[in-house]
Amino acid sequence: MGHSNVWNSHPKNYGPGSRVCRVCGNPHGLIRKYGLMCCRQCFRSNAKDIGFIKNKSFSVHIFEKSDHLVRLIIPLKSSWFPQPYCWVKRWSI
Repeated sequence: MGHSNVWNSHPKNYGPGSRVCRVCGNPHGLIRKYGLMCCRQCFRSNAKDIGFIKNKSFSVHIFEKSDHLVRLIIPLKSSWFPQPYCWVKRWSI
C-alpha cells in the first residue's frame, strides 16, 4: 500500500476541505451563516430570491471637545440582513 493510498483512504468529514457550495460545488468563499452553505458568488446572485435584502449602515461621527476638532468617520458599509430580521442598531455616544 503506497503513501497516496493511505493518505486519501479515510474520508474527511470536518474542516474547510469537507464543505462545498450547494449550488456550484466551489469549496472557496463558503458562507455558512444561517445554514446557507453557498459560496459568496452564488449568494450574491441568489440573495434576493433567498429573501435577503441589502441594507446600508449609517456613518458614525465622534466629536471631541478640545482646541482642535477631532472627527472619526466610519464609512458606509453594505451588509446583508435576512428580511424578517431587518433592523438597524443605533448607538448613543
